[in-house]
Amino acid sequence: MTPTIAFWTGAFGLALLACLLLAWPAGRPRRADDRQRRNLSLQRGQLAALDLELAAGQLSKDDHRNAIAELERAVLEEADSQAGMRHPSGSSQRAEPEASRRLAVVLGVTMVVAAFGLYGILGAMGAVASSALPSSAVAAVRASDAPQGPAADASNAPVEAMLDKMAESMARQRDGTVDAAGWSLLARSYAALQRFEDASQAYSRALVLSPNDAQLLADQADVLSMLQGRRMSGEPVRLATRALQIDPDNLKALALVGSDAFERKDFAAAENFWRHARRLSPPGDFANGIDRNLAAVTAARSRSTETVSEAQIPTAAPVRLRVGGRLRVAPELAGRVAPTDQVFVFAREPGTAGMPIAIARFSARDLPLDFVLDASNAMVDQTRVAELSRVEVGARISRTGDATPRPGDLRGKSGAVAIDTGDLAITIDDVTP
Repeated sequence: MTPTIAFWTGAFGLALLACLLLAWPAGRPRRADDRQRRNLSLQRGQLAALDLELAAGQLSKDDHRNAIAELERAVLEEADSQAGMRHPSGSSQRAEPEASRRLAVVLGVTMVVAAFGLYGILGAMGAVASSALPSSAVAAVRASDAPQGPAADASNAPVEAMLDKMAESMARQRDGTVDAAGWSLLARSYAALQRFEDASQAYSRALVLSPNDAQLLADQADVLSMLQGRRMSGEPVRLATRALQIDPDNLKALALVGSDAFERKDFAAAENFWRHARRLSPPGDFANGIDRNLAAVTAARSRSTETVSEAQIPTAAPVRLRVGGRLRVAPELAGRVAPTDQVFVFAREPGTAGMPIAIARFSARDLPLDFVLDASNAMVDQTRVAELSRVEVGARISRTGDATPRPGDLRGKSGAVAIDTGDLAITIDDVTP
């Protein structure tokens, strides 16, 4: 057995044992003093695991604070249930197992992700960087350091199986049992395994619970860009830009928006974003990656200058896509919309059902809402967008947050309109069969 497999077998065996030890008594009555001793022990273990992950760079300071706050809330709920046992009633007895289950979920997530933190400290997972480090924008993640081929799949199998079981358990919990920090930890673990689609789904669950968390927005933008072949156009840059509106100093968002500017050959903007990130970043992989990006800007500018001096090439026609308006739900369907649902507004070529030209995501709690689709939301090459004169704008409400249409999704659309229309009125008045 290799050291890698031995580590994961031991680490996740301990995590599973801890979850089982907690889950067994969670479903049956316990004396108050027994539960108190058990919870004190769990507190110490969870706090140590969170500190370990923070030290490994796998957990940001904000996530560390949020996870500790969640632990404190769970412990307070357990304390309330103990008080209810001293004065029994039906409601207090029902609350007791719920608080214990909440503790079980928090412990399970913490133990699994803490294993990643320990592995990072030991140096065996060199390709996994801190949460501030983008996968797509900065070249500091060294793919050559990560295991490749069948051996990598075999060594990751126990980890992936444990994470999948944890994700299933979290998804089955009642609303409020798992908070944004829990989903974020699961998402970061999936991203470390390069399972970006699963990571994106977990980040979507976290963002439903905490829609204005700049780090979550930047993390989701990062994994979405990986799913697009490391391209930032469309939803990734929209999320990263929103993250910067909330926190102008978010390192990952700065790196990602700089990457988008570089893709668009706006080298001045790319340099501004990356220099800002470089000023804020401590020494390490992230700073080294930013330095390489800045060197790439210098080289690209030099090549651009040489090309223009050889032959004056006319600049491309500006992208004129800017279509917007007001979106509402028909009264007869309003009762089927939950505040946690996700709203997708998109533009595509009239009469087609292919990939959208541009797409933006909103929260259903903001309905009715105003929207704008422009070059920043583009999902295709901008020269292709510039060739269009008319588009069809549609909207869809998803209960799961999935960008792929599902039966039962609510939808609505416009007819073909000019790409600079700004006063559209779209009503969601149909159900996807």
